[in-house]
Amino acid sequence: MEQSRYPRICFEALKAENISNPNLTYSWTDQMRNIFDEFGLSFLSLETDISSFLSNCPSLLTKMFDGLRQTDIASVNKSTKYGYYNFLTPELPISAHYLSLKIPHRKAVIIAQARLNKGQFYHNKFSHILDGSICTLCNMQKNETLEHLILECRVFKYRRVKYLMPDIIGEESDKLEQILNVEDEAHANLLADYLISCLEERRFILEQ
Repeated sequence: MEQSRYPRICFEALKAENISNPNLTYSWTDQMRNIFDEFGLSFLSLETDISSFLSNCPSLLTKMFDGLRQTDIASVNKSTKYGYYNFLTPELPISAHYLSLKIPHRKAVIIAQARLNKGQFYHNKFSHILDGSICTLCNMQKNETLEHLILECRVFKYRRVKYLMPDIIGEESDKLEQILNVEDEAHANLLADYLISCLEERRFILEQ
């Protein structure tokens, strides 16, 4: 970018201020420097050569993804609310198998929400929060949880039979962790179709 361009002038001014005053805060150049410092690429905060910056992007993104992954793993291991995720795959650093399956993105999203959010979904611009209060859809007097939606709620019995029985829910496959541990495309499609249809019916009932 030419030296006369206003963004370049602002950048150069902030860069000079950061150099003369290392303790300067609340500037976007300082925020960038902190991010780059965290991943051992602090020199990028002062880089003006776009080709040099772009050549270092793959390394920066890899380090950022690895850092975020490790943060997520640590959060899961420390969590008392979402610790059940430890049971979904034996090796957390490896991407869950369903992410590599050839299924529509919207189905992968709904499966991810079921696995990670434990009862909280956002589907078709509507939030579903299964917070453990008594289910108002059925008369079973059961707490409305993800497990209740998938395994118990009478309102979804027909859909459960259509999508989940007997291939996904059976005598030896009736635990929530097993159902959410998706290993093939057939399982993924059936589970996603069930969840999407249940959430759409739930929304219809709640809005009446």
